[in-house]
Amino acid sequence: MTGARTLYDGLTDDLLYDPAVGRSTMMGYPCVRRAGRYFASFDTGTEALVVKLPRDRVAELIADGTGEPFAPNGRVFREWVSVPEPDPGLWERLLADARDFAAPVPKGDVEELADRIREVLSDLGVDRVREQKMFGGLAFLVGGHIAVAASREGGVLLTVEREDTDALLGKPHTRAMVMRGRELSGWLRVDAEGVRTKRQLTTWVRRGVDRARAKPPK
Repeated sequence: MTGARTLYDGLTDDLLYDPAVGRSTMMGYPCVRRAGRYFASFDTGTEALVVKLPRDRVAELIADGTGEPFAPNGRVFREWVSVPEPDPGLWERLLADARDFAAPVPKGDVEELADRIREVLSDLGVDRVREQKMFGGLAFLVGGHIAVAASREGGVLLTVEREDTDALLGKPHTRAMVMRGRELSGWLRVDAEGVRTKRQLTTWVRRGVDRARAKPPK
């Protein structure tokens, strides 16, 4: 396996925390799609990353020499661009932009949920909370540890006691958190339907805070 392919696989693995993202093939090339929409591929012939972006962005990347037209079989795809230089930082940014272009998250969803979490934390008397962008959303840290995070996919992510994971997964609207295609022990995803009311949200935030407080402060 080439270095470029290894880079592509590693970066796209990082996108699989999003349950809407999955691997597939397109025109015989490995690709990834979100909510059924293709947004990136790896051209095994040229060893290039291929991403779908707005037409003006594609034109800019081609004009500045970063990208090249993507024209399999001689047909130019105006919303796709081939990026041959395996630059990890560049490829990571382009993959994120392509993912969002393929299936954008409605604006305000994360912010609205984050405001609700802040209100619950205040009601619970939790202070010295630090906020940090993480997992494509916004995490709330207590004592330096993640208590809960507003997910860009809706709902929340939180850490729980590993021995409690199986029991909690039996509750409605809960799923294991998946990162790079693997389930993370001690992590839980609660879908939006499971935190629609303040009572529901408070239950999960309190559990996350208790878990964070049980760890030595950082």
